[in-house]
Amino acid sequence: MNLKAARLYIKRSLIVLLALAGGAAAQTPNAAPTPQPQAAPLRLTLRDAVNLALKQNPNVILANLEVARSEEERLAARAGLLPQGGAGVTEVDQRLNVQALLGQPFPGIPEHAGPFQTFAAGVNFQAAVFDLTLWRRYRSAKIGVDASRAGETAAREESVLLVVSQYLGGQRAAANVQSVQSQVDLAQALYDQASDLQSHGVG
Repeated sequence: MNLKAARLYIKRSLIVLLALAGGAAAQTPNAAPTPQPQAAPLRLTLRDAVNLALKQNPNVILANLEVARSEEERLAARAGLLPQGGAGVTEVDQRLNVQALLGQPFPGIPEHAGPFQTFAAGVNFQAAVFDLTLWRRYRSAKIGVDASRAGETAAREESVLLVVSQYLGGQRAAANVQSVQSQVDLAQALYDQASDLQSHGVG
């Protein structure tokens, strides 16, 4: 790998790492640079890069939200299998039409009676003894939670794999740059030595 290609690879790797770390907006090598103040370079260890990617990768965030949604669906499905209870209080005022109730008026009996106040309070309790639909719905929700967790794990592993490969690629490219630069320095030193020898009439 020559010096220009190694530097280009380092630049592309740093663009990917800065984008994952929420750094400055990445620019492609062919895009025209905009006049912006030069920010200090962000130095990241491999652990820091992986942690930032797991926190800010949209795929990982969406996978975490999917796991939370599946958990809520499981809890809702389980609620249908649990016993249900309630309590109620009623109060009623009634006034009776005695003549309508008896069918005819009677002397000495008033036409209306009341009002009468009725108060009632009670509790109720119910439970599904055997409901195959609710049970299958709950089992389906549990399987959905497992599937969401598997998807979240896959998204995390994919993000870690991408960051680690880019990070190691950047380190390898930096080592290649140093190697090529050493070769350039050696060639320059040999050239200077040959020029000195020729200028002094030795070679």
